[in-house]
Order: sequence, then structure tokens, then C-alpha cells
Amino acid sequence: MSRPDPSDPADLVERLDALVRGLLAHGVSHPADLVASEDGRALTDLVFPAGSGAGSVHDRAIRTHRLIVAAVAALGRPAAPALEALLDLHPAARPAGRRPMLTRTERREQAGTYYRVAGDTIRRHHEPRLVRRLAMEIYQRARLGDLTTHGAPEHSRPRHAPAPPDQYRTGTPVPDAGRAPRERG
Repeated sequence: MSRPDPSDPADLVERLDALVRGLLAHGVSHPADLVASEDGRALTDLVFPAGSGAGSVHDRAIRTHRLIVAAVAALGRPAAPALEALLDLHPAARPAGRRPMLTRTERREQAGTYYRVAGDTIRRHHEPRLVRRLAMEIYQRARLGDLTTHGAPEHSRPRHAPAPPDQYRTGTPVPDAGRAPRERG
């Protein structure tokens, strides 16, 4: 069996896919979760390598966590809230009595509510596709520098035309500026 080529995009997406699947075991509700897990550290090193000027491992974990949150949000409904549940990205959104870590089964059940299916159906049918979509989104954002996989790069630019130049120059005197309004006309 040949060794994967790290410069091959398909191999990077496969690696990202495997690392994201590993993160599903405990979730990543905080950047510290990336530092604490082997898959989280590997994902951080893959997305923001140590010598890239991205700072310490903690700085890189914070940037990686922000990247994950942004990539999940970019996928839209129902994928985004389902992945948020699977990865436990927003534990503060739960009632105060349920803020401790949820089990993987509980997170799958929560994700299933967005597809109106049971947690086991999420595990068997939806989870592999969701993880692959997230891996592709992370790859596109981290390696290619694009903001999202949805649409062409022109969608990341402002949709409005720039404002027209100011027609009233500040150095030009305004007619009748020195006279009172009643005297003008």
C-alpha cells in the first residue's frame, strides 16, 4: 500500500475527515478541547502548522476552533445545527441543568431533531455525509483561502456597488451661505 501524499488535496480532505470524526467522540465546545485531544492537536497542526507564525499551540487551537465554528455555520440548515449538536459547539445554549458534557448518543439524538430522525439514523446515514461536508469546508477555508464552498468567490465580495464620489466638495463655497434663510430668497 502506498503512503498518502500530503500535498495531494484528496489525501488532506481524507485526513481532515478522519480527524473531524475523531472529534465527534467528545465534542469541541472550547478551544481547550482541541489541545486536550490527540485528534484535536493533529487537526490544529494540520490546519495551522507550528512553524507558520500562527503562535503557540493555544493560539493555533483558538484559530482552529474559530475556523470550525465558521465552517459549520457556512453549511446552512439543517447541516449546521446538526453539526453544532454533534460537535457540542454551543453548550451554553442548553438549560443550566444540562450544561455538562452530553454523551455522543445524546448529541446524536439532538442532531436527529433537525432531520426528524432518530440518533441511530444520524449515525448510520447522516453523520458520514455531514463530516465529509465539514472536512471539505475546512479544507477550502484553511488551504485554499476561500471563505466558503457555497458559490463562486465573487459571493464573498460585497454585493453593493461602491458609493458614488462626493459631489459636494468641502473647499467650494456654498452660495448664500452667509445670509440668513429668510434673506435668501
